[in-house]
Amino acid sequence: HLTLYAPVTEGKQSIRVLVDIKERGYNDCEVLTIDGQDALTHLHTFSETIGYSKDSGVRLNLALGSYIYDRKQTKFVLSAGGFSERIALPDKGSLTYVLKCAASPTPITLEEPWIVIKMAPPSFTDYKSYLSNICHPPSSADIQNFAMLSSEDEPLLPARSALFDLSNP
Repeated sequence: HLTLYAPVTEGKQSIRVLVDIKERGYNDCEVLTIDGQDALTHLHTFSETIGYSKDSGVRLNLALGSYIYDRKQTKFVLSAGGFSERIALPDKGSLTYVLKCAASPTPITLEEPWIVIKMAPPSFTDYKSYLSNICHPPSSADIQNFAMLSSEDEPLLPARSALFDLSNP
């Protein structure tokens, strides 16, 4: 799959391939269209579905790939961004990209199927175990394992219990 970024070169913003996971030589190729629509327009439209901020630039940045520092690994790692890595299922099974690469005189059309990655095996067998594994707040051990930490004991990301009132189902 392709991880995208949006540099501004000579006053013009474009969508480009940051990383081609399949290593086919598409890194830094310009993405002309996604599913037949101008790539930047397509990403702006997608970013409207990200409810994190009212600022369209912030939402676009969240949709795009970047490198983030992983304290555990003590190095920068690729974050594919909300467009390339989605929690919700996409509308269709693939995306069609048209790329303009320096090494090719003609545009390249790619049909990229979505790759589904199982995040964790379900740990439930009935209604009660479903509630305890999915709906109830995680334990402090879970937070330690899954949240990025700003120090040894302060998570940067709030626990689910802080985000949702679970006292009234």
